[in-house]
Amino acid sequence: MKLPMPDPDLAFSRSADMHPPPMTLGFAQPRLRDDLLADLSPPRAPRLRMDLPLSAMDQVPLGIARVDRLGRLTYANRTMLAISGLDDWEGVTVVDLFDGADLDAVLDGLRRRIELREGDEYEVELKRQRDNARVPISITAFPETADDGEVQGTLALVRDLTLDKATQQMVTHVENISRTKDLIDAVSAVLQPLVAFDLLQVLRLNKSRTHLRTIYPDCITEQRSYRWWHIPHAMRHLLESRAPLVINDLPAWYAEQRRQGLPPDEAIQQFLDQGYTGTLSLPVFHDNGQVASVVLCRKNWAPFDRREVNIAERLPLTEAVSVAQRNDTESDLNFLIHLIHDIAGAYDTVQRVAQTVVKRIAEHYGWDYVSIHRVDESQGKIRMIAQTAKTPGLMSELFEVDIGRGVIGSVHKTRKPALITDVATDPTYKDIFLTHRKTVTRSELCVPIGEDAHWLLNVEDEKMQAFCPEDQHSLEKVATSLEALLRRTQDYNYRKAVVDNAKDAILLVDPGNIIVDANEAAAELLRKKKTDLIGSPIGAYFHDAKRAAVVLEGDAFVNHGALMQRPGSDGALEAVQVLLSVAMLPEDNPGRVFIASDLSSFVRADELELARDLFREISGQVKTPMSLAITWLRRFAQQTASTSQDLPEKVIQQLQKAELSLDRMLMIERGGRAGPHFPTLLPLDEVITQSLSDLPERERQAVNQVSEAPQGWVRADAFELRYCVLTVVAYLLRLAATARHIDMRTWQDSDRVHLDIGGQTDALGAADFETNCRGSQAVAELALGSQTLAEIVSRNGGRFEAQRDGDHATFSFSFPRSLSGEAP
Repeated sequence: MKLPMPDPDLAFSRSADMHPPPMTLGFAQPRLRDDLLADLSPPRAPRLRMDLPLSAMDQVPLGIARVDRLGRLTYANRTMLAISGLDDWEGVTVVDLFDGADLDAVLDGLRRRIELREGDEYEVELKRQRDNARVPISITAFPETADDGEVQGTLALVRDLTLDKATQQMVTHVENISRTKDLIDAVSAVLQPLVAFDLLQVLRLNKSRTHLRTIYPDCITEQRSYRWWHIPHAMRHLLESRAPLVINDLPAWYAEQRRQGLPPDEAIQQFLDQGYTGTLSLPVFHDNGQVASVVLCRKNWAPFDRREVNIAERLPLTEAVSVAQRNDTESDLNFLIHLIHDIAGAYDTVQRVAQTVVKRIAEHYGWDYVSIHRVDESQGKIRMIAQTAKTPGLMSELFEVDIGRGVIGSVHKTRKPALITDVATDPTYKDIFLTHRKTVTRSELCVPIGEDAHWLLNVEDEKMQAFCPEDQHSLEKVATSLEALLRRTQDYNYRKAVVDNAKDAILLVDPGNIIVDANEAAAELLRKKKTDLIGSPIGAYFHDAKRAAVVLEGDAFVNHGALMQRPGSDGALEAVQVLLSVAMLPEDNPGRVFIASDLSSFVRADELELARDLFREISGQVKTPMSLAITWLRRFAQQTASTSQDLPEKVIQQLQKAELSLDRMLMIERGGRAGPHFPTLLPLDEVITQSLSDLPERERQAVNQVSEAPQGWVRADAFELRYCVLTVVAYLLRLAATARHIDMRTWQDSDRVHLDIGGQTDALGAADFETNCRGSQAVAELALGSQTLAEIVSRNGGRFEAQRDGDHATFSFSFPRSLSGEAP
């Protein structure tokens, strides 16, 4: 059957004088809202029979309500009335308590119970009649039937979900917010509508529970002259209670505490002066000890009642603060970890690292002034290297003090921290404190950095009792880590200065032999920009690829000579001789370091020294022959009677000596390159004969030439071979005995042609050939000695050897034999 359609102009109110229309027993496709609302018009719902005593139902902590078929309340227990904000239920319908989608849900539930006779459970929001506030509730409803089985209405059990929702919101905030201030802000916003307060404070106890500090809100700290409040002994028993502490008359309570012996307390008096009259304190416990308190404060003598206390206890307020406390502990640890991480990887000057540290410390702990000082014992000074303050005007102007002066000097001397709660009254430090800022310092905390207190970390604050032992412990942990960081930074800067200023090329390579860093000397040596060197393979800078492979495949090499290459002035690659050393880097930074010393300057220095020696040698050898030749030529030109017949021959002999000396200068290697070298196929006997023909007749007659190598052809540079022969002959002629007799013999074997030049050399005695040649310009013409002769002969594929048997000296040359007529 179907309910009649309601009049669209029908108004619903408790005062409307209307009677319910006749109802049938069934519905044909009922409309949820219109059909039911059309029947909610009677001014008064009949009181239905109750099977339970009303007094018993009033004691149930859940809301209990009865609603008839027309949606009118026929009963509500005390809890339901409190939830609804009603004094009496008479004349109240579901339209008064719900609206919108919530009303639709309630009406839909009524229809199901009438039609289908089934119960249901759902959540909606109720309009509290006292203040129109929205109250989340849970409804568990089931149909109520008469004796004949007809559905008379609905019996509903109603539970207030306000605290459940608030709890859920707080838990969500705890899970998603880590910063203490933001977390407590969010929790306070949830609590405020349930328990009104003028101020919510979070007080943190130190570990020994002798001091407490307001950590929320920040504005409270700014209004006080202290940071940590020393808990009087007479009040510490309150910390043992786990129950909330309610004080609704703070002035009377403080007066009572004073009568019981509590001395005047500046902190309590400041709180009373701000107008607060009542508090509700909720203790926060951890490991069976109180670590903090949540304090709700009120003004204007508004008391906290038992209901509000129960609400505050039921909500996870203290749990949220406990989590915030743990977050603060983790924040301290994370601060230290991040500080170490950030600075450990940042290599800079000690001053810049220290400046970063003081800024981080001040930001994290909220301290007024933080500074770091370095001790210079050699000069007897303590110098500030970094500082930070809340405002630039609070910076210190005292950048240097004598060792032993002030608080920091005392800490350096004793190697022990100084914790000062009131500088003006502290018996140890009040007389040695140095005023150095444009504000009054009331508290100071100074800790040494490292066992030798080479650095000092100092914190100052304009409030009394700004620090507690826990702050000292935290700062000591920072100092312990900071000591390693500062020393590492200092050592790094020392090493960096050495590397940057080193004259040797230094290149760091990774395990793949790619250059990752280089100093300016390396860029200068290899004639590349540092940016071009970094990222390039180091093997590309070795002149010999095979040699480079040996070096790159090994781990380390001691100093050894090597050839590297670099662009020349013409753009082509040129070799540069270096003294190379390779060493492994530490395991935590794998790779190797190549140190190359440019030997070009040393080679040039050796060449210059040799050139100076040779210049002096040649000058000395040329001067005498030329002077004699000029003198004799003048005599010959004057045709004096005393002019001997052999004067022209003497002049020629002296000029030939000068010529030989000048020829030797062509043998000097310059810039790592030898002079012109033109090997030609020559008969050795012919070269000797031509060389001897250039000698003066007297000297030529002193040479006894024996040829036993008629087929002695050699491939050599004619000028260099002639130079070697004349050098040895001139040497022997100068040092030979009175007979001035020299034997010269050429001979050959199956594969070589030999030349032996020997003679009596009384002047040599037991002296070494080389030493004698270099040590006496007056008697020796072999300026470069046997080593130079050996190099020249070797360049022509031969061997040179000097032998001595008593006063007889023999110089032997040998060259590979070449067949006559062989193509050059």
